Amino acid sequence: MSAIIDLELIKTLRLSGRLSRRALADRLGVSQTVVRSLETGADHGAHPLDFLVRLATALGTTPGALLHGRSSERQVDTDDVKLEAALAIVGKELRRPAIAKAFGWDLDRVTAAADALERRLEVTGLMLQTHEGGRYAIRPRTEVLTDTEVSVLERGEVARKGLPVSALRLLKDVALDNVAADFERRASNSDRVALGTLLKVKLIEEGGGTYRLTDTAAFSIGAVTQGSSCSPEQR
Repeated sequence: MSAIIDLELIKTLRLSGRLSRRALADRLGVSQTVVRSLETGADHGAHPLDFLVRLATALGTTPGALLHGRSSERQVDTDDVKLEAALAIVGKELRRPAIAKAFGWDLDRVTAAADALERRLEVTGLMLQTHEGGRYAIRPRTEVLTDTEVSVLERGEVARKGLPVSALRLLKDVALDNVAADFERRASNSDRVALGTLLKVKLIEEGGGTYRLTDTAAFSIGAVTQGSSCSPEQR
């Protein structure tokens, strides 16, 4: 007996939704073996209609789109996944005409794919950002993280990649009290970016009309300075 459910689409939607087989099984209240059988085409006819509804909901689609022979509905889901991949690869906004040209779609098809993608991402940590004029981009849902969590993650990224030279130079000037209160007004574009970087990762803070090291940065710089000034015997 041929598979009733589109097994290729099940796997595609699961992967695009960043779901492992275990995660999908948990959502459905079944074992991983059941999910594996769904993706290999085994025992499709053994599942009742309410299971198909739960499966579609877990994958962010409709029951009809999962069934063979519903090509128009299935196309929207496939387009949804393709649009998501394109936005993730480019990493910036894409205009609707550019998407249509790249994929050979009409503008209505782009809009339908964007609508499907937006609905599917509603239960994830990402969102489809739509701008005036039909520009799309995938952005994180920052509201699901606290300011402290974001700060820790950003500091970890800085620790991994390091600060640009302009930010290091500015950090040194702040530590030596060489940054005037009107620095931002007089600064070049690169210095403004450096200032924003240091403020964002909480290495400096603004107060009293000037900039100073945060307690964490002051302690770290002090520890490094003290360590580097030790004599060989002290080390």
